[in-house]
Amino acid sequence: MKLVLYIDLITKAGHRKFNQLVINALRKEFKILTVASREATDSIPDLEIPDRFFNFSSRFNYRIKILQEIDWIIEKIISFGKFDLVLFSSYETISFAIKSHRIVGLFENVAVFDHNNIDEIERSRIKKLFFKSIDTNVTHLVFEEYFKTHLIENVKIKNNVVVVPHLVEDKKTFLDPVRDWITVFVPSNKCDDQYIKKLILGSSPDIRFVIKSDKHFAGQNVRTVPSFENDEYENVFADCNFVILPLTVDYNYRISNIIFECFSYSKPCFTFRNKMSEFLSNLYPSIVHIIDRGTLLDEIVDEYKKIDKDSFFIERKQFLHSHSESAFLNGIRKLPI
Repeated sequence: MKLVLYIDLITKAGHRKFNQLVINALRKEFKILTVASREATDSIPDLEIPDRFFNFSSRFNYRIKILQEIDWIIEKIISFGKFDLVLFSSYETISFAIKSHRIVGLFENVAVFDHNNIDEIERSRIKKLFFKSIDTNVTHLVFEEYFKTHLIENVKIKNNVVVVPHLVEDKKTFLDPVRDWITVFVPSNKCDDQYIKKLILGSSPDIRFVIKSDKHFAGQNVRTVPSFENDEYENVFADCNFVILPLTVDYNYRISNIIFECFSYSKPCFTFRNKMSEFLSNLYPSIVHIIDRGTLLDEIVDEYKKIDKDSFFIERKQFLHSHSESAFLNGIRKLPI
């Protein structure tokens, strides 16, 4: 069985679910050694990265710590022998670019998952220069075909780019909870507060809001939750009628995990327009609905009530099939392992 070294350089907890799903899928075909912080996976990693590399005082210090972390990892794993694939589940663009030439000099087959890295280079010329300087022997793993097209045709990188789907769980919940009221879930603190307040002001008593936010939203029909404990997040997601996601951050060449969770939990999602949401809405119009700051709550509720359930679940089935373990492993097999 071929051996894969799986390294998460920057995650403390944010990509825990992603790591869990990817590692479980890879273990169906490969032997896996993991290098990560204790919080980054659902099990103790084979090599645990010390907390000192995740404690930093500034952005500059953050990159220095990652450079030191990469050197520490190399020193520890060089004696492990040969790996068929070294896979970085997350990375910081500038620090990884600096170390990429040393990494490919030590390991024959290296690949990285691009998360927010591509969106970042759209806003920073410096990061774009470093991104393009990543050793050409490093393969970029992206989550959608149009990400790949953008990197090749617009960014003009010379690296190999392989599309692998972002894995999604099938929670198998119902579209409509049976009750006399509608529950709206706003599951991100990166949302437009003023727009949410406008929706609350225009709501009737039979509309109930659960909002994940550090800020308080007034209203007898509003529950504001700064953070969820244990399975509470999953329970609220499963129990709501639909999700409203008026993001203040654009997701153009990266995945909104919350939108993907809407497919997982069988929940329609009403979200602002960006390249990612527009792409998904074109493919799955019963599930992903585009709104703007002028959209009223009554309009959202009316559109929700008009959703054809048969179309909804056909689209959901198609999405889950294309983001399954089987589809993911088909993408990984494109690597020269």
